[in-house]
Amino acid sequence: MTQYLPLDGVNWAASLTGERTEVYGVDVLNADETPALDPTGAPLVLPYDAADGGGIRAGLTGGKVTLNLDARVQTGCTLNMIGASALIDWMSARLRPWVQVNGMRWNLGIFLASSPDDVHDVDAVRQDVTLLDKTSILDADELDTPLSLPVGEQVVPWVQQIILDSSGESLTAIVPSDKTLSAALTWPAGTSKLDVVNQLLDSIAYNALWCDREGQWRSEPWIDPADQVPSIVFAEGAAAIHSARIVVSQNNTGVPNKVICIVQGDDSNPGLIAVATNTDPTSPYSYARRGGRWIPKTYDNLEASDQATLERIAARNLKLNSTPPWYASVQHAVVPLDGRQVLQLTSGDIDRQVTVNEYEITMTPGELMTGKWKAVAA
Repeated sequence: MTQYLPLDGVNWAASLTGERTEVYGVDVLNADETPALDPTGAPLVLPYDAADGGGIRAGLTGGKVTLNLDARVQTGCTLNMIGASALIDWMSARLRPWVQVNGMRWNLGIFLASSPDDVHDVDAVRQDVTLLDKTSILDADELDTPLSLPVGEQVVPWVQQIILDSSGESLTAIVPSDKTLSAALTWPAGTSKLDVVNQLLDSIAYNALWCDREGQWRSEPWIDPADQVPSIVFAEGAAAIHSARIVVSQNNTGVPNKVICIVQGDDSNPGLIAVATNTDPTSPYSYARRGGRWIPKTYDNLEASDQATLERIAARNLKLNSTPPWYASVQHAVVPLDGRQVLQLTSGDIDRQVTVNEYEITMTPGELMTGKWKAVAA
């Protein structure tokens, strides 16, 4: 059966397994994420109707929401609508797609609107629009002057300040930290602010900046997925919500057994070096199993607040690269997932702890969600 740990005090299993009634829709928001209003003064919501908008003035006829942790901007969506342009200010609006399953609703993200393509059919004008999450604000914004940060500057406050300067939003869910820079950093004018932020976060072994399903800015210290408890168990059986057909792929080439991480020094700082090695005799990619041969991977020009942080970065990079990526492509009923979320997949001859690396939600009732899950290195 599929089991769900309690989340925010809710027993998900009772609502997300068994028979389902699914409803999709889109909330239209102002630039400050307050609800936009329709001509009657009510919150503007685009309901779903796959046929032709159901005779309503504006509606959602389809769409997809996607996540890809390997992309610069991790989440995006495409929406197909009818009659929306008369109600939406495309230059400032934000759109919040959502799904409701058996009366339980969760949001699928907050996305910046852009000018849609108008599709002129015989009986209606439809809108197809592609949107990205709010990290695209920082990705599009660039430094207009060089930025230099001295040794000793706290990293997280700078990340929050850059987000504020670029987006105007001061509230973030970034985990606080008092870690500081161990070497001065400089970025030239024209550097994407998303690059600046992610380099700062990487220097203290944090995950890259992302926006969650509620549109919150997020980053947190990297934690080995092997040390985390799976939040959902996908297991075969009468109550299973995933397809029995699972496609597994794996690439064995270029797996390192040594990672070298280097922080360059300057006139006043000697620089830092951290080395992490795989000497586990049970690992097929270790030094011993490779016949006493090192296969190194070097990360140069890194930033780290201190030696301990750099060693943690080296250990993380070795862990992430010490086994060839193993992916399972799975189709399952729609459930609330986030990137890097740890799951347990027990189906057929597969029994692996995995993390969510990609997903695609087709905003059509009854359609399965597609996931690409990465195995957790033991």
